[in-house]
Amino acid sequence: MPTIRPFNWPICLLATLLLSACQSTSHDAAHARFVDVHMHLHPLGLDVTMGRRGHPGGLIDVDANLTQAAGALVRRMKRKHIKTALIVVVPSVQHSPEEAYEQMRHSVASHPKRLKLLAGGAILGRIMQMTPPTAVTPAIILDFNRKAQRLLAAGAIGFGEMIIYHLCMNPRHSFQKVAADHPLFLSLADIAAQNDVPIDIHMEAINNRAPVPVHLAHRCAQNPVSLEPTIPALERLLRHNRAARIVWQHIGWDNTGQMTPYLLGRLLVAHHNLFMALRVPPRIVRMDGSPIPNRLVNPAGNIQPQWLRLLRRFPDRFVIGADEFIGPGQPAHIAASFDPTWAMLSQLPPDLAEKIGGENARRLYHLD
Repeated sequence: MPTIRPFNWPICLLATLLLSACQSTSHDAAHARFVDVHMHLHPLGLDVTMGRRGHPGGLIDVDANLTQAAGALVRRMKRKHIKTALIVVVPSVQHSPEEAYEQMRHSVASHPKRLKLLAGGAILGRIMQMTPPTAVTPAIILDFNRKAQRLLAAGAIGFGEMIIYHLCMNPRHSFQKVAADHPLFLSLADIAAQNDVPIDIHMEAINNRAPVPVHLAHRCAQNPVSLEPTIPALERLLRHNRAARIVWQHIGWDNTGQMTPYLLGRLLVAHHNLFMALRVPPRIVRMDGSPIPNRLVNPAGNIQPQWLRLLRRFPDRFVIGADEFIGPGQPAHIAASFDPTWAMLSQLPPDLAEKIGGENARRLYHLD
């Protein structure tokens, strides 16, 4: 007669928990399909650097902090079913462009299946800003092109964040500009086309010369007296090499009042190599409570009807770039655009949400 062994509850419970964990992991992986094409990692977080939270004091291990920030981002991605986030490199006030790039590259490498790098904002962007268009020589172009190719060879899947027109939002911020038809920008477009990678740009929508908005003039003395048009030079960049894919970031974050669905629709019709990344800013009214024109969502957080018509008209040309700085500590309050940007996706029809939330980005950045 066979021996009947007693039921081993601890082993059974452990097996059940392991099976549940495996099923949960498989379930999460199956549902993680979205892509955020524009995110930042920060060694402290904007709340610290902008003075909202106290500085921890002492020396900061930037590499370790950025790695912690990368882990924090991945955890937030899981809650939103985001499979991949693209990390952009921007200039650092404390480190050289090369150091800023290497630090970001190492932090992204800590999660190779979830995070990808867009590079050039620190190194190539600095060269552009320091080189007037009339001073560009063949030798400068050759050196610039070699640096760009090295970034791709080291693993970058595109160029970003490349600044064209960047308004200053507070005394610790900065005003920066580089003409979109700068000779080095045109050369970068050729390199991007040759390597089949996109260029990520930061640019205010300025179709007509206008005074700088009063609230921005008061916030930062670096801002110019008048806004100079950016759209004509952008169109020259787009026409220069039609094989170069340009991704205009922060669509929906309108600081000039000129980012209208009509303007964007005209550009999308004229330039098949132009794509746009949506961002819902955390502030949708000015500090005095007055409305900001042409924002993607209204004060209630609902997508404006004219914007929804634009998304429906060009379903293959939009992606999502939440553009939040993720630090190693608690989630930020300053420029906290990750949650409101991804919440906007639930307002779209399912087929459009799948395209804008992930399908378009996977195709555009060759993530599959």
